[in-house]
Amino acid sequence: MASKVVTMARLLVPKVPLLVSTTLVHYAYGPAKPSWSYRFSVTMALMRAFVAHLNEVPVSQSQIMSKMTDEKAPVNEGAIATEAVVLKEYREKAADIMERLLNLQGIDSIKLGWDWKNDPAAAEPLMGEWTETRIKGDNYKDGRTILYLHGGGYFLASIRTHRWATWHMSRQAGAKVFSLEYRLAPDSPFPAAVQDALSAYLYLLNPPADSGIAPIDPQNIVIMGDSAGGGEFLSSTVFSQLL
Repeated sequence: MASKVVTMARLLVPKVPLLVSTTLVHYAYGPAKPSWSYRFSVTMALMRAFVAHLNEVPVSQSQIMSKMTDEKAPVNEGAIATEAVVLKEYREKAADIMERLLNLQGIDSIKLGWDWKNDPAAAEPLMGEWTETRIKGDNYKDGRTILYLHGGGYFLASIRTHRWATWHMSRQAGAKVFSLEYRLAPDSPFPAAVQDALSAYLYLLNPPADSGIAPIDPQNIVIMGDSAGGGEFLSSTVFSQLL
């Protein structure tokens, strides 16, 4: 615990001048955009500084710092977050689908540089999280669902870092949001994250009988993501054409 506090202090103390300058600029000259609150201005300044810092430290250290910030990320007030597990059988089916398309393109594990079908990390549970608003309206009755893939350069972030986004999506779209804790590089490079995304889609189409959710019509599923998650969306959509 003490080491985490020290690491966090080393990360934040150098940012004090940035916080002071951001505060002065925000109140003296106004925010960068009219819609930006003071809190949002500070958040954006810290995010930009963090991204710039990533170029100066090893990936492993960046991941440690990222995990420290998301361990206690709260569920937004007015939201319900429910944990879910995508069983191994969905990963196996996704792997079979992906291998068919990769073979058609003449791409094998040798060309990809690693044995992606036997990734040790795939033995770990594939975790997901359902997000919905506490006030359930009629909008939920049509089964509309968003499969959300978080951004983070394929090596950072998690379900928790993007809870603010999934809650707003649920509220604005009148939909339940299923976000995914997909595998990250460099331990599990491409196409591991895409396999996990496709696994989650298969899970939504035909969930286990004891999952507590009914199969979802593909016409009611929207797959979306930001940054790296957007790339996963495009890739998983291509592979899903073989379903």
